[in-house]
Amino acid sequence: MSSLEQELERRGAELLERRLSGFEPRLLAGLALLPEWTEDLARAVSLTGEPLAELLERLESLGLIERRRVLGARGRRQEAFWVRSGLRSELAGQVRGVLREECARLEAAIGAISPLSPSAQAWLRAVRLREEPTGLELVATVDRLIQDGDLAAASRLVTAAEVLGRTLGGPLADAARRAAWRVDRLARATDDLEHLRHYLHRQEAEQALTELILGDGEQWALHLLGGGGTGKTMLVRYLASGRFAADRQVPPFPVARADFDHLDPRYPEQRPGLLLHALADELLGYGTHRRTANAFRHFEDASLALDEELGRTIPDRSRVEALLRALATAFALFVASLPEPVVLVLDTCEELAKLYPPGSPAPGIEHTFMLLELLRAELPQLKVVLAGRRWLVPPPEPLTAGPLLSERPYVRVLRLGGFAQQEADSYLSRRAPGLRADLRAAVLDRARQRGDGRYNPFELAAYAHWAAVEPELDARELLEAPGDPYVERRIVGRVLSSDLRVALAVAAELGRFDLHLLSPALRRHGIDPGPAFDALAMYDWVNVVALGADGRAKVIEVDEHLRDRLRAVLPPAGPALLGRDAAAVVDATPLPELPVESVEAAVRLLPPAEAGELWERLERRVVEGGHWGWATQVCARVAAVEEGREGETIIAAILATQAAADSRAGRPGPRVWSMVELHAARHPSPRHREELRTRALLGMTATGQDVARTSDAAEEPEEREAEEEDWLDVPPVIEPPVTEPPDRDGVLVGSTVAALEAAPSRAAWADDTLATLWESRHDPGAVNAAAAALAVTQARAAEAVQEAARLAELAIAFAALPPGPPLLDWDPPANLLFHCRKARLEVAVRWAEPLDAVPWELWRAEALAAPDGDEVAALTVAFELGHRRLARQTLEELDPGTPGPLAVELAWAWAVAGDPERARRLLDGCVEHAVHEGDADLVERARLALLGLALRCRTTAWVPELEAIATAGAPAERSAARALAALMEGGQADPPEHLASGAPGRRGRALLAEAQHLVKGDPWRAVALLSEAEPLLRQAQDDDGANQALVLRVLTETFSGARTRSTATRSQGPLFLGVPESVEGSQWPRLARAAEGVRRGETRGPVLDTARRMLFGPEPAVAPARPAGDRRTAWRVAAGALYAGSAVALTLGFMLWVAPAEGVGVVSSLLLASVVGVAAVGLVISGRANENVVALLLGAWAAGGALAIAGATLPYGWPRAAALAVSLVPAALTGGGYAYLWSVVMRHPPLYRFSVDAEGSTVSEVGSLPWLDGGLVGRGGRYVRAPSTLRRALTHEDGSITLEMRQPPGTGPVPMAMQLSPEVRDQHWERRLAEAVPAVVRDRLVVFREGYGEKVARRVWVAARKDAYLGPPHLAQGRKAPSARGGMLGYRLLHLVGQVVDTAAGPRLRTADDGATAVTRRVRAGERLIGPELEDAIGLVVLQPEPDERPRGLGESRAAFLSVATRAFARNAQAVLVLPTLTDALAAEVTSAIRAGYPSGLRQPYPTEMLELALKVKRILGPGLADEMVLLLKTR
Repeated sequence: MSSLEQELERRGAELLERRLSGFEPRLLAGLALLPEWTEDLARAVSLTGEPLAELLERLESLGLIERRRVLGARGRRQEAFWVRSGLRSELAGQVRGVLREECARLEAAIGAISPLSPSAQAWLRAVRLREEPTGLELVATVDRLIQDGDLAAASRLVTAAEVLGRTLGGPLADAARRAAWRVDRLARATDDLEHLRHYLHRQEAEQALTELILGDGEQWALHLLGGGGTGKTMLVRYLASGRFAADRQVPPFPVARADFDHLDPRYPEQRPGLLLHALADELLGYGTHRRTANAFRHFEDASLALDEELGRTIPDRSRVEALLRALATAFALFVASLPEPVVLVLDTCEELAKLYPPGSPAPGIEHTFMLLELLRAELPQLKVVLAGRRWLVPPPEPLTAGPLLSERPYVRVLRLGGFAQQEADSYLSRRAPGLRADLRAAVLDRARQRGDGRYNPFELAAYAHWAAVEPELDARELLEAPGDPYVERRIVGRVLSSDLRVALAVAAELGRFDLHLLSPALRRHGIDPGPAFDALAMYDWVNVVALGADGRAKVIEVDEHLRDRLRAVLPPAGPALLGRDAAAVVDATPLPELPVESVEAAVRLLPPAEAGELWERLERRVVEGGHWGWATQVCARVAAVEEGREGETIIAAILATQAAADSRAGRPGPRVWSMVELHAARHPSPRHREELRTRALLGMTATGQDVARTSDAAEEPEEREAEEEDWLDVPPVIEPPVTEPPDRDGVLVGSTVAALEAAPSRAAWADDTLATLWESRHDPGAVNAAAAALAVTQARAAEAVQEAARLAELAIAFAALPPGPPLLDWDPPANLLFHCRKARLEVAVRWAEPLDAVPWELWRAEALAAPDGDEVAALTVAFELGHRRLARQTLEELDPGTPGPLAVELAWAWAVAGDPERARRLLDGCVEHAVHEGDADLVERARLALLGLALRCRTTAWVPELEAIATAGAPAERSAARALAALMEGGQADPPEHLASGAPGRRGRALLAEAQHLVKGDPWRAVALLSEAEPLLRQAQDDDGANQALVLRVLTETFSGARTRSTATRSQGPLFLGVPESVEGSQWPRLARAAEGVRRGETRGPVLDTARRMLFGPEPAVAPARPAGDRRTAWRVAAGALYAGSAVALTLGFMLWVAPAEGVGVVSSLLLASVVGVAAVGLVISGRANENVVALLLGAWAAGGALAIAGATLPYGWPRAAALAVSLVPAALTGGGYAYLWSVVMRHPPLYRFSVDAEGSTVSEVGSLPWLDGGLVGRGGRYVRAPSTLRRALTHEDGSITLEMRQPPGTGPVPMAMQLSPEVRDQHWERRLAEAVPAVVRDRLVVFREGYGEKVARRVWVAARKDAYLGPPHLAQGRKAPSARGGMLGYRLLHLVGQVVDTAAGPRLRTADDGATAVTRRVRAGERLIGPELEDAIGLVVLQPEPDERPRGLGESRAAFLSVATRAFARNAQAVLVLPTLTDALAAEVTSAIRAGYPSGLRQPYPTEMLELALKVKRILGPGLADEMVLLLKTR
């Protein structure tokens, strides 16, 4: 949303608030809650205390309500009134605090009224269902009403539910949508059944349908091939109405129809997913569960993601193809939620083959079958029926015309012709029972087709109807009548008025028309057009196409099967003369009011030369009036009519206008320009032939298509195959030169400028042309806007600063003049002056012009004041930043209200100013804003800037989704992400393109970024670049960047030995960095400390070793010099000796204390000491001890022995007794503590670790949990080792795993940590590991994905909110929603329930939020897209799909949920728990268990506590479903 749109929205909200300020909130809430009020109902429920008439006048005068007169009780007329539909949601948002209370009051008040109107009854029924979470009761109620035949009651109930859903939110909104789909489907089925009143069962066709739908053969598509009137449409109606299933006694199944005659002509080139949309809309009514609604919403999200990518300035072709396949997958998931089988019907398939020359590929056909094949691969039960008049696969005998077709063995072709004798007899018996035998024979003879002896269904139906209504018809006369008796007698013969017969002849020639188109010809014959038009509309062989505002026919058409027959019977109406009449109507009618029928008729009836002149006039009017939206709709229809003309045709001119209209709508179509070039030679005017060909070549250049490739029918088969694969309208970027200057009369000026803008090149003729245009700048019709744009293209392509600056200044001069008339094929930018200033600033930035070269300060001020000046303001910041640091006050003043290009550039300015964290927040805001608005270009621009800043700060903490960007981002994003990842791991990546020129700051930062990538691979080059970058950055006042260059150069020289000629700067100034501690995860603080150490003369040490690893990667591992067992033996020998000595000392001390020396012999003391020493040595040498235990016990005994010896020197009495007692304390405490630790470990199961990388998988038993005792693990090992339970781990050829293990001790969780490489993280390892362990372990197994992070400070934990929740209201359990920007103190428990959405910035979670009112492309009212909230979770994050009627796994959304979980886990969350799809009851139980089991103390939970909670949840979920749970846990 632009700043202008935001301002308009803000002012609109303020205006609405002022309009509502004079009314009570309770009154407004009541108005919003009901679809419609009446005076009687308002008085009965005491809606207001003031006189109702005065209230309604006030509300209507403020534009808040609409009203009408209706009949009330006992026939009394009264007012009915309702809130305007566009204001209801906003009104509800203003009074949300009293909505539920007022709803409860109205429910009680209306429930007490008797009798109730049908509308009030429907509202009361709907409001009583508002808390039902599944919505199934509402859908079931609507189904019952439909089955009872009360469609009106069903519609009223749906309307009431929709209103309540929009105002109250909650599950009723979704349930109302599903119920509305059911009603719409019933209406279509009712219409089908009406048309099937006289349907004739056709055995062959129905048998083919039965074999297709109910069989399991290899052919899964059926093509009904036949001409008009052969029964294709009736078969489709029979299938879609449900009668096909009912006649075969099978359950009803979903049938979706898409008619290519009504599909947007931009399919498939510009809207490749449009067919799936049309089919999905038809299928919605077959779903009853929330699963269907959620799957359809997922399909809409996938479609939006595709549209985002296609909307990029330069779409990524590979990503477009991937997104199209994702769209097909989403559609398949939607279809999978419906009953089986699902049948897709594609009607009027001949439209796919139009406009393609003979022998050339038909991308429409190829693309359509590609989509069907993608769907079939995922939906084996899918069936497809195609209907049309043209072949879609190669016929048995080669065609002499038509496009190139591909073999498709899965398509069965059934040729539909006329009725067989038996079918015709059966039809007559049904349609006209009791018909006389002679009349029956006459009808059959008249309907018989010449050649094959079959009967034309349309003719038979017409004659049968005639015979049924006129049973006295003379059979002999009918049989022997020449010509076409049905038309002559049944149609023309019943038109008694001669005037009406003339009108009928004109109508047959026109085909489809309105009153204005019919009038000139009738007036020429002296006929009043109005009554004649109304009379024609009354005939049953005339179809009413459109109604006017008064309900009368506005556009009508003669049945297409009768037009030629009427023309053969009636006197000629003069096609050319009618064409001129139509042309006169076209010329005289304003384009917005001109119906397409008039244009169709004029082009079809006029001779080609006159049609070309008409189209030239029409195109000029489109250009002058800017009616491109009208042209978009008209061109496709008229081109379809003109496509059938043989010989000379104006189809190239029509397609050229269509291409120009598409480019105005941001949908440039290179294929359309290709067709223009192909058909240009058939234009009747030689001048226009060459002009159209030139326009086509320039248009192809402007849209990026290779002008050397043409759609020549004689091209090689290999080229045709390549063309077939090129079905997407995402052209490669090329740069063909525009070698010819535009013509002098301005026809091709716009085309030339558009081509040069798309493919910039320095044209040799440009300077002369610009000089000529400058001389004529004040002439009438001067094309100054195009001249300005032309000068801009040349300035950007110039190779010298003086030349580029001169051309840019010339562009600005042209932009200051009147723009001139609008041009074909090109529109000037919305703000031409800003466009030219932007080019001038680009020149200044590129060529490092001084700050006084352009008046950038004035331009910045004007750009900031304009709604569309963001790009210019951003360039002024870039220009200034290239020369100097922007002051903080300036940056505060420039802070944009709306994220965009200016915000991206300001992020760099804030980083240079020493506040990179603010820069990061700006860029994060840009990404989130762009995600909501579907702006893929801004997403890419902001993420590239964020990756660049992360590279400058040497951190990956700012980009938690770095791995996802490196694999699935846009091409530039992938490159930058991989480079950052390699840099942070001490690896090597390709450096960015070398910047040879630029302002000091811009070039210095570019050199620094380039050098960082060269440190390991080419340190000499890196040192040279850093030496050059440092003074440039200091000159630009980028102190942080200069210091970074210095630090990096010092360390690179030290570690690699690379040197430059000058090292003077190495001893100048302190090595201070402005980003040492403020940037999370930055390497610069440690690199700076290492550089300071180098300055002090240090050559070794842990700081330098760490810096070396950061810059050059880890050193290769070196094998130990001696076996590990030697060290353990030495430890044990030394420990044994020391134990013995300490035991002797303790014994002697004890003897001395117990009695004087003379009382106990020395021999006795030595004997006792020997016994104790032998016991100690045995304990140490036992296999249970390790280095940690040796060190622990050794210290305790040594301390005790020293204290005992010291105590022996004391005199007898209490001093010596106290000394001996103290000497026993270390041994007692150590032994007791060790015994307790041993008991804990023996009761707790061991930790297993499962690792997977490119080389395979490994399973190991780590031992006791290191977190039990706060990390009592020494360098020599754990203090206590649990007994081993893992016997063997086997990995089989099919990828399955088997773990042979004994049951671990205890009853708590058995934890298994997983360490997964990025390429395998999305796989379902939790289930595979659960299946791998024995059954006795499976119930206790808790698999988690391991991570590491810092503990949250106690003060932060204590101050944080306990929990927050977003999702369906019935699961809230009293919890509040998190702040949109996040809580300043964070959340200990954040529970989010919603659906994942794929965006240009990666997957996001969309949740329900009753307090959200903003509506964007991603969210509706009452929804929120989760972004910054994830950063504020410091404890547990629970991610959960929306509940459904049956529990199931994450399915296709698993990877997306894991991506969101990984993003939260990479931030501050201690743990993330991803749950599967649950029922409402199970979800409520799990929610209660999590809230009750999650520790709420004054400290962050231990990992073991998180495992206990996960095991509790797992046991609630039960077998099978528990394995779908995913846990991410930081263990330290």
